[in-house]
Amino acid sequence: MGIVVRQTFFSSISAYFGIVIGYINIVLFMPLYLSEAEIGLIRTINAMAMLLVPLALIGSSGSLVRFFPKVKNQIPQLMGLTLTMVVLAYMIVTGFSYLLRDVIFSLYQENAPEIGSYFWLIYGLLGMMVLFNYIEAVSRAALDISTPNFFREVVYKSGHLFIVIMVGVGYLSFEKYLYSHLIIYVFLIVGLGYFVSRKVFLKFDFNGVFNHEFTKDVASFSLYSILGSFGIMMVLQIDQLMVSGFLGLEFNGIYSTALYMAVVIELPRRLIAQITTPIIAEAYHEERYADINNDYKNVSNSLFFLGGFLFVLITLNLPNIYSIMPNGASFSRGIWVVYFIGLTKIVDMVFSVNGEIISMSKIFRINVILIMGLGILTVITNYIFIPRIGMVGAAIATLTTYLIFNTIKYFLLKVKYGFDPFSKKTIYLLITMGFGYFLIAEIPRMNSPWADLVLRSMIIGLYFIVLFWAFKPSPEIINIIQKKINPSK
Repeated sequence: MGIVVRQTFFSSISAYFGIVIGYINIVLFMPLYLSEAEIGLIRTINAMAMLLVPLALIGSSGSLVRFFPKVKNQIPQLMGLTLTMVVLAYMIVTGFSYLLRDVIFSLYQENAPEIGSYFWLIYGLLGMMVLFNYIEAVSRAALDISTPNFFREVVYKSGHLFIVIMVGVGYLSFEKYLYSHLIIYVFLIVGLGYFVSRKVFLKFDFNGVFNHEFTKDVASFSLYSILGSFGIMMVLQIDQLMVSGFLGLEFNGIYSTALYMAVVIELPRRLIAQITTPIIAEAYHEERYADINNDYKNVSNSLFFLGGFLFVLITLNLPNIYSIMPNGASFSRGIWVVYFIGLTKIVDMVFSVNGEIISMSKIFRINVILIMGLGILTVITNYIFIPRIGMVGAAIATLTTYLIFNTIKYFLLKVKYGFDPFSKKTIYLLITMGFGYFLIAEIPRMNSPWADLVLRSMIIGLYFIVLFWAFKPSPEIINIIQKKINPSK
């Protein structure tokens, strides 16, 4: 398990570099060189392609990771089978969506008719995304998670920043900028493919592809996992698609920009979940349920503290961020989106790794049902709130669905196993972080947004350092991370 944790550590470094690059892009360059509607258009096109990725992948990425260690002598056959499934699924998905194209684009005809002009770009992006995800799955199956994360977080975002600058200097038109995303994915696929081929011999055996003894197991698992993957993607992308459909591309440009500012808060959850999931799986295997419950609480405290710090840091600096941002007055219409999406991430973090605990348990199938339910609930709540409240309604819809989703998982684990992520420390952290938030918010703002951002961030950092030493949220998890990263300690 040490290699997984070290890989996760290096992946987190890539993720933080990606955040810096992404913030530079969305705060400084995209608002300077692109209009709100242009930003909304590329976000909508990307969201459409990404929504279809789980269907076109048909669960092959999960199957590669799951079966790779079990069929060591038949890896070429496994890769041949999964690649065949992906190609067939891509053809089916694109075929059906092409037949339904008039119905799909009729939803955008009134407020975002420009989308209809880029139908083939969506297919191109879908194909590139599917191929990159497939190679990424091979890499993860070979226990290399840091390399694909580097390409996804650093290379992709650097490439996107580059083509935005090319628009700004007049080298690319907006239409060429849109199609340049395909070129970025070509670099990602070639680059990642090269590194993966150095660790895994990329050989595909298509002989008798549907007659192998493991074909039934792979197909069954793939079809099962596709439901969960599609449900998650619905939750992540449907709000942007519905904002564009109901309100127009300009509003989605503002909404998606605010969305990116807030989703950074959940980064610690990804890191800690990757580290603790193998630990939870091992504890289940050895029936150490008390240890699982203890880790459940410790992770909740750690994530609540880290998420709270990022929430306070971002939201209290929003006036500075929007003052620095070109055309910030227009983009600041999404300020409440940042607050509600930020609260959504806090809710998801304080409920801890409940989804991972369920996935590793005997009732793991319920998690897929819950995720599909969450996806459907997301569509319903967005349909209710967006026409009434606007783009802020999409953020409220997300917060509402996550509250319901996590509450259901909380009671499921509480009733089934007696697990509970909350403790007295949860209350202490809530009170002290809330007190610090309102205290620092009352500090008069400086005339210079840059100076205020630096000073206010330093004060927030100092306050949370004191809070950390006072409450020491989850020292056990901190010790686990330190030992796994550096076993000599």
